[in-house]
Amino acid sequence: GGPAGWAAAKLWARLALEQLEKPLYDATCAGLDYGCGESWLESGCWASASGLAGPGLWKLLDAVCAGFAKPDWTDAAAFERCRDRLARSLANVDKGRADAHAGRWRREWAEKGRPTTD
Repeated sequence: GGPAGWAAAKLWARLALEQLEKPLYDATCAGLDYGCGESWLESGCWASASGLAGPGLWKLLDAVCAGFAKPDWTDAAAFERCRDRLARSLANVDKGRADAHAGRWRREWAEKGRPTTD
């Protein structure tokens, strides 16, 4: 649980999605869609498949579930890419917060003449 558990689940989901791209490319070209990720409010993950009902949809969902349940952790290059992307996205969150604070200070400056320091 907590931030470390959330980051580990996010890394797991990113690795699984990256590894599903090539094997499921034909399915997405045929109009099927899939996704998986970490659950923010619950301790778990989700997986989905959508498109026209039929045997192809069930095969897609099976492939998504299998790939998500057991991604290949031995692919060091994929792991490094996913870890680096996650680190950059978390760093961008910090930049976004700084920008939000700067925007608040600019508005306060315009309204009151100077920004607050709290």
